[in-house]
Amino acid sequence: MTKIEEKTIHAALRSDFTAFCYKAISTLHPEIGVLPSWHIEAIAHHLMQLGKTDTRRLIINLPPRQLKSTILTAWAAYLMGHNPALRIIVACYNDSLTRKQHRDFRKVLESSWYRKAFPQMAGKPIKDTETEYVTAQQGYRFATSVSGTLTGRGADILIVDDPIKADNAFSEVERNNVNEWAVGTLFSRLDDPAKGIIVVAMQRLHQNDLSGFLLAKPGYEGMIIPSIAPKDELPFALGEGRFHRRQENETIQPNRLSHGQLMQIREEMGSIIFSAQHQQQPVPEEGLIFKAEYFKDGFLANAFPPMEEIVISWDTGSKTGSHNDYSVATVWGIRGKFNYLLHVQRERLEYPMLEHRINQLAVRYKACTVLIEDAALGTALIQSLHKYAKFNVIGIKPKDDKIIRARIASAAFEAGKVMTPTEALWKADYLAEMLGFPNTKYDDQVDSTTQYLLWRNSRYEIPVVGPYFEIRSDVGYR
Repeated sequence: MTKIEEKTIHAALRSDFTAFCYKAISTLHPEIGVLPSWHIEAIAHHLMQLGKTDTRRLIINLPPRQLKSTILTAWAAYLMGHNPALRIIVACYNDSLTRKQHRDFRKVLESSWYRKAFPQMAGKPIKDTETEYVTAQQGYRFATSVSGTLTGRGADILIVDDPIKADNAFSEVERNNVNEWAVGTLFSRLDDPAKGIIVVAMQRLHQNDLSGFLLAKPGYEGMIIPSIAPKDELPFALGEGRFHRRQENETIQPNRLSHGQLMQIREEMGSIIFSAQHQQQPVPEEGLIFKAEYFKDGFLANAFPPMEEIVISWDTGSKTGSHNDYSVATVWGIRGKFNYLLHVQRERLEYPMLEHRINQLAVRYKACTVLIEDAALGTALIQSLHKYAKFNVIGIKPKDDKIIRARIASAAFEAGKVMTPTEALWKADYLAEMLGFPNTKYDDQVDSTTQYLLWRNSRYEIPVVGPYFEIRSDVGYR
């Protein structure tokens, strides 16, 4: 390599944090080398935008083993290379992780390429310990564990990387300790709260972990990257006018971790933990209307007992298109007084394919009855299906609002009359929506569920309150 080429490379490392980040990754993880990935570039771009826009508080939620800590270590080194007087405090959940990440930071600073890219950092530091690096310009990176003392410390940038251990996330005491320490102690260390920057990076572990706690407050922007895209995602900016957009079911790094491998991980760790740590969608421990204790695990999804009747309840999207509501079908088996939730189908479908899917699902489960909400697309579907369907098509017109219907339907869950499978690919998403309702972005699965339960209630029992809906006489049993 000529001196001109070397200078060009060092100039690129100074001017482009993404390039710098890849170089730091190859230094800290030579065993994996440099494997370009859109998520690394997206995070790098978002970090470098902090302070340049109105955003100064960023929450990054990323699955395990995706180089989150290395990216943040590289970011701190890059910023100090440009401004050796910068003061940075980094907090992790324990001393061991804190020291490990600080060693990585020092390794980057001590590398020959870094010293050539940032010659102002080549001098001997004033202090260089396992938790603190102080530059000749009085800037520093100070590493601490959560609940550590910070008396007398001030910072321009605060980084919180994995603030709570996964095993402790289900302890309310531990979560509260972390959240209170972060807000009451760490965040008060910003020298200029109006200009200071806070970054919290972690995998989701619980609805009220530090990410959930902060995202519920104004001023925090979330950057959420699940292992598997649950839907067609909005584009992630990568910088220089470049964007990356994942399609539904696309994995974060297909060349490193395939969909099949992730499903194996899901099977090993269980759907609830996978939903939190990999999908960044923790399932609530306690619901607002539908309580966690209501959901009874009663059967294997692929080996359910014989049913007296199969009923499918459809809540169809109000409009078609990739950004509109989902169409959701819940498949129910009736066995005595019990209602078995056999399957949940959740898709965005254009009208012709939606009608095809209704027929397909009915045939697959040998359903004798299909419930469809009589509104928007549902009305046209009812009219079309009634002409040829070999199953009963019942149009449902809800009368009360969603919350009232949900409260009435929750009685069946509370009474233990609803059984769910022990494991199913759709279960974590279903529980997250049911337990989070009415404070969820989508409520299609709730609507489909309540539609079925209220229909069954009106058919088999004397309603407590009612009527909840009216059944179209022209599309009833035949």
